[in-house]
Amino acid sequence: MSWILLILVEAQAAGLDTISDEGVTVVVRGVGESWADPHLGSAYRPSAFMGGVGLVIPVHPMLVLDLEAAAGRWVGSALECDVCVDTRLSVRPLSLVIEGRVPLDHGYAFAGVGPSLAVFSEESELTVAGEKGSLDLRIGLRWDMGMDLERTRGTSLELYGGRRMQRNAPDEADGFDLAAWRGSVGIGFTF
Repeated sequence: MSWILLILVEAQAAGLDTISDEGVTVVVRGVGESWADPHLGSAYRPSAFMGGVGLVIPVHPMLVLDLEAAAGRWVGSALECDVCVDTRLSVRPLSLVIEGRVPLDHGYAFAGVGPSLAVFSEESELTVAGEKGSLDLRIGLRWDMGMDLERTRGTSLELYGGRRMQRNAPDEADGFDLAAWRGSVGIGFTF
């Protein structure tokens, strides 16, 4: 966390008021995930779609912070296994990614890395809940769509692909592996 503060202090010392110049962008996202855990794939599905919201905060002309929260809920498939009939899985990934960006004609390309927390719960006869810490990697594009809606500075289209990587501690050999390949499409509103 201290490196984020260092970036903010350096940006302020350089006289860069990036947040007020560019504004903060709220991105409404559709996030698709393909899970690494084969048990999740057999009980629910190998991949899933969820809704999410991102908050993109410029901290430097070349860096932004992307705070993302997403959520999805699925019912176990009776076709795959008898035990899964009354099972429900909820996954809520949260991430804080710092992204470096390269300007393009009408937007920018970005690549980022940061911590992620996948909060989960599985409800059946017994409820299992917890969270798994992980590392989020992303690469993507944000394009200015050239539409200034009322009360916004602009709108943008966002596409990214990435990987949530999870490393279980030695005492966590059992349990869900919530590592996933991720892809997202979103519409951003800059304020």
